[in-house]
Amino acid sequence: MNANDIEILAVSKLKRVLTINEYLSPVINEGDKEPSWDGHIYLYQKKGKKKKDIKGRVSIQVKGVEENSTIISDIKYTVSVVDLRNYLKDGGVIYFVVYVDRQGNDKIYYCTMEPLIIKKFLNELKKSSQKNKTISFKALPEDDDKIRDIFFNFQLNSQKQISFIGYEPLSFNNLIDKLKPENLEISIQGYGMKDISDFAEFKKYNQAFMYAKISDLNILVPMDVILSEIFEYKEVDITVGVSGKVYYEKVISEYHSKDKVILRLSNWLAIIFNPLKKQFNAQLSSGSFFRSAAHDMSFFLSAIKEQNFELNGIAINLVDWSREISQADYEHKVEMLELFDETVKLMDMLGVKEDIDMITLSDLEKNNLEMLRISLIDQKLMTGFPEKINILKIVEIGRYKFACIFQEVDKERGTYRIFDIFDTPFNILTEDVNGDGYHYSILMLLDSKCLSEITNIKYDKMLISFQELPFNEYVLDHTNRFALTLINASDIIADSDETRKNELLKTALTFLEWVDEKDIHSMMEDMLFINKIQIQKRMRKLKAQELKELLLITELDEISTGIRFSAYTLLEDKVGADLQFKLFSEENREDLKGYPIWNLYNTLE
Repeated sequence: MNANDIEILAVSKLKRVLTINEYLSPVINEGDKEPSWDGHIYLYQKKGKKKKDIKGRVSIQVKGVEENSTIISDIKYTVSVVDLRNYLKDGGVIYFVVYVDRQGNDKIYYCTMEPLIIKKFLNELKKSSQKNKTISFKALPEDDDKIRDIFFNFQLNSQKQISFIGYEPLSFNNLIDKLKPENLEISIQGYGMKDISDFAEFKKYNQAFMYAKISDLNILVPMDVILSEIFEYKEVDITVGVSGKVYYEKVISEYHSKDKVILRLSNWLAIIFNPLKKQFNAQLSSGSFFRSAAHDMSFFLSAIKEQNFELNGIAINLVDWSREISQADYEHKVEMLELFDETVKLMDMLGVKEDIDMITLSDLEKNNLEMLRISLIDQKLMTGFPEKINILKIVEIGRYKFACIFQEVDKERGTYRIFDIFDTPFNILTEDVNGDGYHYSILMLLDSKCLSEITNIKYDKMLISFQELPFNEYVLDHTNRFALTLINASDIIADSDETRKNELLKTALTFLEWVDEKDIHSMMEDMLFINKIQIQKRMRKLKAQELKELLLITELDEISTGIRFSAYTLLEDKVGADLQFKLFSEENREDLKGYPIWNLYNTLE
C-alpha cells in the first residue's frame, strides 16, 4: 500500500473507535492539512453529544504504519523534535500510531503528551541538534470508559500545566526548603481513579501527575515528577497473620524508596517497612465500613498483644512498636472492636451480606443501627419512645430495610421489646365474627411491598410460622393468602433481582403444596391448582398437560367466575378473560386488582 492509502485506513480506524464513544466526537483530516496536527477531538460532559455539553477539545496527531502487530501491547515510534516543540506551545497532544495491513488486522497505539511529558522528552535529547525522539506508545484499550478517561485526563492535566510551560516545575526539595508542611497540600487527580486502590489500573492507561496546592494560592502547581517515579504499586501474594491465623492473603505493595516499603493490607491498615534498618511499623486509620473495620482492628490488636505478626509464616518482631501504644489507647480499641463485632453479628443476623459505610449514615440511621444492636444482640429493652409505635415497623439503615416487631412493655415509659419479625417468638390472637379466638402468623402483617424490599427476609422460616399455629379452618386460608402475597412481591421485583424473585416464587409454591396436603376434603383444589400454575408461568413456559387442564377448567359449568377468569388469563386468551371480567360486580373487580392474577391479565394483548 502507498503512504496515502495507509493514512486513510489509519484515520478511518481511529475515527470509528472514537465516533462510537458516547463522549467523544472526532474531527480528523486525511492528508497533511496542518504542519504538526491532524485534527482534534471534542469532549462531552454527558452522553448525547449536545453542543451545550461540550467539555472542551483535544488536539491529536495520527500516523499510519503498514504492519501486523495485533498481539503487541507496546511499540516504539520516532517523533519529530520540531513537532514536539510545536505540541508544547499548544498545550500538548495525543499522538496516535495505527498499525494496518491488507487483512484488516488493525491496532491503535497512543501516547498522551502533556506539557510536562513533552518537556521530559526534550530534556532527554542527547544533543540540541537531534531531530527525532523515539517514544514508547501503549495499545489503546477497548473499553469505551477507559478511552473516554484517557481524553478527559489529558485535558485535565494539559489545562493545569499550560500556564507553567515557561517555568521549571516544582521539586520536593523546592517545597521543603521554602514552605512549612502545614502550608502545603499535594494531590493526585484523575478520571477513573476513586481512591488509591484504583491506581494500578489507572496507571496502565494514563499519566499520573502530582500537583502542589500552596496556602493563599487558588491554583495547583505542577511538580517535576510523575507518580510512577515515586513508587511502584502492585498486588502481591503475601499471607499476613498472627499466631498462625491468616488475616490477609493478598496485599498491595508500594515501593517508595530504598528505606520505605508499604504493605497496604486494606484501605485503612498498612505496614510500613524500612529495609535498611529492618524496622516495621503499622498505621491504622478509622475504617468506615463495619466488616473491614472489625477485621483490621482484630488483626491490629492481636499483633499488639503478641508483639509480632507473620509474613508468609515468618514472625516479625513488633516489641518496640507495640510499646508505643498506650494502655488507654489499647483499651479504647478493644471497646471499638467489641462494637464492630456486635454490629457485624447484627448484619449477619439481618441478612446484610455486603458492608455498611458508617460515614454515609444519617443520624437517624445511626440511631436505628444502635437500637437494633442493643435490642437484637444485647437483648435489652428500649425505653424513651415518645409516641406509641405500631407493632410492625420498617427500620431503615442506609439502603437496607428491616421488618421489626415492637412489643410494648411499659406504656408510660415508652418501653418496647424489639424482634426481627422472622424470629418473633409469638403470633397474633384475634377473634372471628362469632367471637371465637384464633391465631394467625405475625408474618401476615407483611404486605407485598415490604416483602419486595426488606433485607432481613428469611425464606426458611416463613412456612414454619404457619405450620406451628393451632390448626383450624383459618390456617389454610391464611397460608394460601400469604402465598399470593409472595407472588405479588415477586411481580413488584420483576427482573430487577432475578434471584430474589425466584426465591419468593419457590417459597410461595411450598406454601401451596402444604395447603394441598392439609386440604383433605379438596375444598380448595381448583384455587390451589390455579395458584400453582400462575407460579410456574412466572418461572417457565407452561407444559402441554398444564395447558390442557386449564382449558378443561374453562369448560366446567360449576366453576366460579374468578377461577374461569384466571384460567383464561393463564391461557393468554384475552377475549375469554375479558368476557369473564364483565361478569364481576364492581366491588369484585376492585378486589381482583389486588390479586397477582391481575398482573398477568394486564400483560395480555
